Amino acid sequence: MAPKLDSQIDELYQLPLEQFTEKRNALAKELSGSAKTQVRRLIKPSLAIWAINQLFWQERPTYSALVDASDKLRAAHRTLLSGHKTDVRKPEQLHRAAIERATATTTRILGRNGLGVSSGAFDTIRRSLAALPTDEPPGRLTRPPEPAGFTLLTGVTPRIIRAASAPPHASAEKTRKEQKEQEEQRQQERAEKAKQAARAEAAEKLERAKQEAEQSASRLAAAQRRLAELEKD
Repeated sequence: MAPKLDSQIDELYQLPLEQFTEKRNALAKELSGSAKTQVRRLIKPSLAIWAINQLFWQERPTYSALVDASDKLRAAHRTLLSGHKTDVRKPEQLHRAAIERATATTTRILGRNGLGVSSGAFDTIRRSLAALPTDEPPGRLTRPPEPAGFTLLTGVTPRIIRAASAPPHASAEKTRKEQKEQEEQRQQERAEKAKQAARAEAAEKLERAKQEAEQSASRLAAAQRRLAELEKD
């Protein structure tokens, strides 16, 4: 991405939320080719996600402290999952404290902009902050990130622990139990992936519908202005 366009997109996500669509469309009109398409596809975030973006742009030390605490907690869990002893209590405490500070600061940002926060938006803010960092660029979040979950296992080489010999019947029973548990886990993972895919599809359809509605509203307003001008003549 060209540096100038990258900066222009950053500016879009720093605007007051109600200006996002108008400014995005105006920027797209100035561009051509792939840059125009890229800008037109930029998604307007919800109020809760917009507030988290402003945490990055306006309160960078608080945002950075949260991400640093998250990275340390994930590293501790990876160490534990690899079969090595480690104390995750301190990283967990630091992460919780960082979430509390970030949540309070994000709420204050909304207040500074004259915006209230519903209980639903507050929950979204807290859950999203707890899941940072995400795969989306910081300051440009468009959707609530998924909880860390199995991403903690990325890059982890499981430690093999050899168990003591057991009687044949006990071993067979243990194997059946493990197979059953593994199958249940696979079913849960498949169900969760299906839910995530459905949520993503629904969010995409909703955004397309919003964009179509905004475009229709713009065309209607233009037609009304034109009619008013003709009636004056």
